[in-house]
Amino acid sequence: MLPRRVLSTAASASMRHAQSTHRVLMVRPDHFVLNEAAALDNKFMRRLGDESLQSAAALTRRAQEEFDAFVSKLRAHDVDVTVFPNPPADATPDAVFPNNWFSTHRSAANPEGVLVLYPMKVPNRRLERKTHIIDALRQQYKTVIDLTEHETRGKFFESTGAMVLDRVHGVLYVALSERV
Repeated sequence: MLPRRVLSTAASASMRHAQSTHRVLMVRPDHFVLNEAAALDNKFMRRLGDESLQSAAALTRRAQEEFDAFVSKLRAHDVDVTVFPNPPADATPDAVFPNNWFSTHRSAANPEGVLVLYPMKVPNRRLERKTHIIDALRQQYKTVIDLTEHETRGKFFESTGAMVLDRVHGVLYVALSERV
């Protein structure tokens, strides 16, 4: 569970503005395949007909084309996009979902920002927490709350994979699952 101070600062009066952001961090799908380990109990992940028959290289190419087009659209709308690579050697097929292992929060009470690192259920998802990405985030968010120690006790909370923050109304919605 998030410490009360993060929830209260995220929902503070100064944060009650637009739900969207002008800055995003994205991980390029350099190795885009189904994460078999995560798919075992994640109902949102499944093979889809012909796509399951495509080669990994063809699927990766298609994902990269969609990714590049999306980055271009975001930048065309003045969104600051930071892109990190995901080399195939890293064996982290879900790295394109970094929002599952971290969230960021900034408010009048915490203007220097808070970076929260979350415990991940599937061991290969934990490998997505790259030092160079965390270091880049620490440049923007001075306080770090590291909840990853809960993994050793079988406790998980996969950030916005399991929650939705309504910053306008100061509400946190959580989907109950094995990842919360």
